[in-house]
Amino acid sequence: MEELQLFPAAAQQSTQVIFFHPGEARLPEVFKYVSQVRERGIVTELFTEDIKQDKQYKYAEKRGIPFIAYVEDNAPDTIFIKNIPLKQRFTIKPEELADFAF
Repeated sequence: MEELQLFPAAAQQSTQVIFFHPGEARLPEVFKYVSQVRERGIVTELFTEDIKQDKQYKYAEKRGIPFIAYVEDNAPDTIFIKNIPLKQRFTIKPEELADFAF
């Protein structure tokens, strides 16, 4: 199938962004963010298990995912984004997510 180029382009791309699992209370909110980024054609995952962030971070590093995004309970209406390769951290409002350069 690869030789005939029958795979969709998105299937050949690796994940660019992973959203950490926020806990059950904020999961619907983060689902919206994941959908919003996917609508831009950016391959995005949501970590499915509610485990410590350091384990989620190690997963992202191991998979070579360049961006992680997460929310914190003590910071409503805020999304934290980290560019792992460049070691840059960004703090944005949800309305800025549509224009963020992943």
